[in-house]
Amino acid sequence: MVAPDSWPDGTQDATRLGPNWRAHALPDWATRDFAGVAYGFEEAAQAVFDSVPARSPDPLFLPLAFLWRHHFELMLKANITIWCRVTKTAVPSFGGKGGLGHDLRALFDKFEALTSTEASVEDQTDTAAARAALDTFLALEPHHDASRYPVGTDGKRYQRPERVDLTEMHRAAEAVSALLGGAYDQADACLSDMPDESEFI
Repeated sequence: MVAPDSWPDGTQDATRLGPNWRAHALPDWATRDFAGVAYGFEEAAQAVFDSVPARSPDPLFLPLAFLWRHHFELMLKANITIWCRVTKTAVPSFGGKGGLGHDLRALFDKFEALTSTEASVEDQTDTAAARAALDTFLALEPHHDASRYPVGTDGKRYQRPERVDLTEMHRAAEAVSALLGGAYDQADACLSDMPDESEFI
């Protein structure tokens, strides 16, 4: 129950900074590219998971799945964009008819194709492990709308496992995130070593 003196009264203004400087966010700084936004969803997923011991885990399943799923999508798109610059290939369409959209497996396939020419045997092993971890995650939430809604557009409930270990789900998600983060950093380092990169920015 919210205390009566905490109810909105129409005078709230989130752009007027209060005394708690730790709660002052810089939205423009964190939303300039896919990677910046993806990092925020990763941080939010971690915060939700960290709260599990203090409350019932049941209502946290979908929010945790949604946050991780959106993090994967954005980091895959960030990687595809930056690796296209490294390989000097055209960035594919993400939206519209024929675009890669929200399909995590299609996005991962494109990511893997772009990075395979630069990947060592160890990198390829890591990528295979990350794909396996992504499959583990998608086995729990195979459709992007299922992490946001209880029913589909046909009005039918999404089928979900009877029980889910949030710790194992979180571990699988962290494995995927670590691979994608490392690949992004690798591409960023490659770009810094390319003297003519300014032509592709």
